This record gives sequence, structure tokens and C-alpha cells, in this order.
Amino acid sequence: MAASKKPQDGGQAAEGAKNAYEYAFEPVPESKRKTGISLFMVLAGYPIAVSNFVTGAAVGYRMPFAEATAAFLCADAFLIAVAIMMGLAAFATGYSTAFLSRMVFGKRGSAIFSALIVLSSVTWIGINGNTFGSMVTANFPAIAVPSVIIGVVIILVWSISAAHGYKGMEIVSWMGVPTAVAMGVICFVMVGMQSGGYGSLLSFAPPAGMEMGFTDATASIVGSWLFGCLIAADVCRFAKSKRHVVVCCAGAFLLGLFGFQMVGCVVAQIAQNPNFSEATALMGLGYLVLACTLVCLCTTQDNNIYGAGLAMQNILSETKLGGKVTHTQMAVFITALSSVLALCNILDYLLPVITFLSVLLSPVPALIVSERVFVKHPKMGIMSNPVALACWIAGGIVGQVCLSANFFVPPVVSFLFTMVLYTAASKVLDGKLLAGRGLVVGGASVREGAVAADAAAGAVATEGDAAGRTD
Repeated sequence: MAASKKPQDGGQAAEGAKNAYEYAFEPVPESKRKTGISLFMVLAGYPIAVSNFVTGAAVGYRMPFAEATAAFLCADAFLIAVAIMMGLAAFATGYSTAFLSRMVFGKRGSAIFSALIVLSSVTWIGINGNTFGSMVTANFPAIAVPSVIIGVVIILVWSISAAHGYKGMEIVSWMGVPTAVAMGVICFVMVGMQSGGYGSLLSFAPPAGMEMGFTDATASIVGSWLFGCLIAADVCRFAKSKRHVVVCCAGAFLLGLFGFQMVGCVVAQIAQNPNFSEATALMGLGYLVLACTLVCLCTTQDNNIYGAGLAMQNILSETKLGGKVTHTQMAVFITALSSVLALCNILDYLLPVITFLSVLLSPVPALIVSERVFVKHPKMGIMSNPVALACWIAGGIVGQVCLSANFFVPPVVSFLFTMVLYTAASKVLDGKLLAGRGLVVGGASVREGAVAADAAAGAVATEGDAAGRTD
């Protein structure tokens, strides 16, 4: 692909062009890195999401309180670990999640993973649009507009702030995060004032035939946010230090995941209703939660649209459209696609969708971590890596088998299996795969700093460059 299709280095005009693409084709430069508080607010704006209310309610209604809490803690610990690992990789290279995957899958191979990012993003945007629409109709039954139409309208509104990239996410997060946290706390306190209060949680038992086991619960919880933790790298590439990545990821996702999941769990068990929208309306909290939901959705969906846009840019980079579609145009396209899913009422398929995604996505961070930590033979200079694709499929199959057999936590098993398999297979096969491509010299691994990515895609961020940053 001609180099002229992508923004090149040099001058204010070139830098402005890169901003127009949100650094989709090159590392985020040191001068554009953000402060720790900025990073935390944008990261926190993502998991402070209505989907965590919904997942918490769906899982909490099907398990005793203590077991549900244990499932949330176990699954969230894994999710936070994934966010930190992916964030550190993005910090070191400066790349988006989609472009970072080239290190494992190769240039064209990464398009498969990027397509999955887009699919996951538009699915979640559609689900959240449906959720908001159903909450509006539940609280205002006199409204004659169908909930799916309301969902489509709010999705289109999200494109306004999402079109402004990181800056837009930061502005929305500064307004939304404090408001959402305050409303979440108020909601939690008011729930405790209901008949029976928090004491009824200890005696809660799921209805017969509605029970959920620990394996299914953790798979559903991980599936609901594994994608979000994966694309946390899109924000973490703006970090100034490793410490910022670790502290901000841990704090933001603990607050947004566990905190809001527990609110959903408590609401469902006290109201005896697994539907979060209906449960809060029955308890007289509908208006408060509706306001909280609106705030949460704005901060979360900006991140989803942002990640999907960067993934689409990675797909288009090897086509004639590479470098010709701006981030703003991409944001409009993603929201339009999500609106179609909202019209199909994708919320009805929430638990099956997120359980499937938990198994399918778990191997990917394992591949990236294994490549950077153990294998150290980056594949950015080749078109595709069949070893990575085979290990991805194998890891997904193992995860599905564990899910079917009700064994442990399927995403964790899938992650560990994939990491071991890819490391072993790469050590054996990379010599033949990369021979003659300048990526392996004398059988020894080439450092990321020595890898030359496609010149048209911009210079590769080097580990040597990253070493200049402080912890």
C-alpha cells in the first residue's frame, strides 16, 4: 500500500493528520501521553456501565448471595489482570489493541481479531441501547415510542462525543464518573431501606430451576467484560508510566466491575426479579437508576466506539481505504451499525452472547502476553501467523469443553492453556516461519526495537523507546 495513504511524520500538518486518525497507524508519541488522573477517569468511565448492573442482577438472582459474591471476585480478578497485562503492552509499544495484535497474528491475520473487536463493540453498544430503551418504557409506560426506537436514538447521540476521540472520552468521563458513582451509592443505600433490607440477602435462594453454577456464572461475568479489558489498551497507550497503568486499571475496573455488579446483585435479590430495569422500577428507584444509566452509557459507549473505530482502521490499513477514513467518519459508521443490532433487540441474547465471547476472546490476551514475555519473535513483518491462529482455535475449544463440563473457570483455563501451547509451539516452529524475513537472527529472538513494521503503517514503537519512560 502506498505510503501516501497514511499520515506521515513531520510538521504540524502531519501531527494534525495523525490526530484525525487517533494514532491508528503509529505509536502515541511521548508528547501526547496523559497524566495519571486523566488516564484513571477515562478508564473508570468505561466499566462504570449499565451492563454491570444487568450482569450483576442476572447472575445474582440465580445464586445465593455468598456464592454470587465469590463468583464476582474471582472473575473480576482475572479481568483486572487482563486489563493490566494488555495495558502494559500498549504502554510499551504505544499501539492500539488491534495494531498490537499484529505482533502475534501478522498484518492480515490481525484483521480477524480486529473484526471480532468490531463485532463485540457493536453488540455491546446495541445491548446497552436496548437496555436504556427498556428502562425508559418501564418508567414511562405512557410513552408510545417502542423501546428499540428509543435505543437507536440514544446510540446515535453517543456518536457526537465519540467522534472527538480521547478528548471526547475525557470530557464525558469527568462529567459522568463522579455522577455515576454518587448515584450508585444512593441506589445501594435506598435498596437497603426496602422491606427486609440487606438482611434478606443472607437467606436468599434462587428459584427452583433458575439456579446457576459457579462455572457458568464466572464465564458469564468474564464474558461480559473480557472484551472491555482487552481494549483498555487503547487508553493505556496514552500512559506515561507503568505505575499509572497498574494503579489506574486496578482501581478503575474494581470500582466499575465489582462495585456495580454488587449493586445489580443486591437489587435483583431484594426485589426478587432478575431484570434490573423492572426490579428498580418496582422498588421506586426507576427515575434515579434511569438518570444513572444515561450517565453510565455515555462514558461506556464512547470507549466501545473508540475501540471499534481503531480496529476498523487496522482492517482497512491493508486496503485502498487505508488512511482515507477519519476517526469521526469511523465513529458514525460504528454507531449506525450498532443501531441495526438495537433494532433486532439484541438484549434478548445477553447471557448466551457474553458466555460465547468469554470463551472466544480469552486466548487472545494469552497470545499477546506470551509473545511479548516468552517468545519474543514479533510477527508484525509477516502477513499471517498460522501458529497463533491454531493456538487461538485450540484455546477456544478447551474453554468451550470446560464450560460444557462445568469445570473450574473456563476463561482462565483457556487463557493458561493457550499461553503454554503458543509458547511451546512458537519456540519450535518460529525458526521456519520467520526464516529469511529478518525477524530471527542466528536462532535468537529479535528485540521489538529491531522489528521493522510495514513502512506505510508508520514506524514501530520500540522497547528501547519505552525504556526511556519512568515507572
